[in-house]
Amino acid sequence: MIRQPAFSILISVPGRPLRLRKQKSELTEPEYGIPYTRYEIMVSTTEMMPLNAERLVRKPLSEEVYRVLRQMIVQGKLQPNDKLYEDRLASVLGVSRTPVREALRRLEHDGLTITRPGFSTRVTTLTVNDIEEIYPLITVLEGLAVRLATPRLSREDLDYLSKVVGMMARCRRGNVVELMAADERFHSLLHERAHNERLHRTVTQLHGQLERFEYVFFSSRQLVRTSIQQHRTLVEELRKRDALAAERAVLAQWEWGRQELLRIIREQKLVPEPRAAISEANIRAIRRTGRKATH
Repeated sequence: MIRQPAFSILISVPGRPLRLRKQKSELTEPEYGIPYTRYEIMVSTTEMMPLNAERLVRKPLSEEVYRVLRQMIVQGKLQPNDKLYEDRLASVLGVSRTPVREALRRLEHDGLTITRPGFSTRVTTLTVNDIEEIYPLITVLEGLAVRLATPRLSREDLDYLSKVVGMMARCRRGNVVELMAADERFHSLLHERAHNERLHRTVTQLHGQLERFEYVFFSSRQLVRTSIQQHRTLVEELRKRDALAAERAVLAQWEWGRQELLRIIREQKLVPEPRAAISEANIRAIRRTGRKATH
């Protein structure tokens, strides 16, 4: 196998240089046995954001704005009840109001913001009701996906799942984004091997609605350790080709996650009081995270 060298490309954007870096991961795609490649756009020395390099030039501005705002909401930099104004966001990001408006519309479709006619757009709150509604659905569907996928998993698939779990265990403390990405790769393979497109599409949509909760979950090192052990147990059941045992394992995993999230939300009171508007601190965070682009 030819080892792909790492490289970086400096992209000059007015007032804000961005560096694109390609990294070779230890993982390989099970379908093709080739190195898994990750692209990252480096906005500063401390913040990195996943980005597909091949789409960097062609990607619409609205997609870039959507990506930046979604990440900030998921990571809590834009908090529940924060007000988002089109004109102010457009000024901060250096774009026109049109891509901001399109991004906010997509975020509302995702359930991350809400817009009242004649009023500003707000970031939606994290509620117990969201967990109680979404978790039972995704728990059942994840169990079904595992049961369907079990007899179709190849040895390479199982080895890949084990490597993903190993990567989760070796993630640096506090690297929540990397943990979430690894967890997504683990479950995405199972969804694909279920060979049910409607199931895959529905589960993916539900995962998008849970992303903020998952960020809270993976921020707890203690919960991460337990989750990693649960993933290992699931892989063991999959290797035995015991579809029903694997389904029971994943059902128990998701039910445990639901209970822990409810506990965290109640103990930490993660639903804050409404704030007047997007703060100066948030503006600085958006500038650090966002891409300074031209119209």
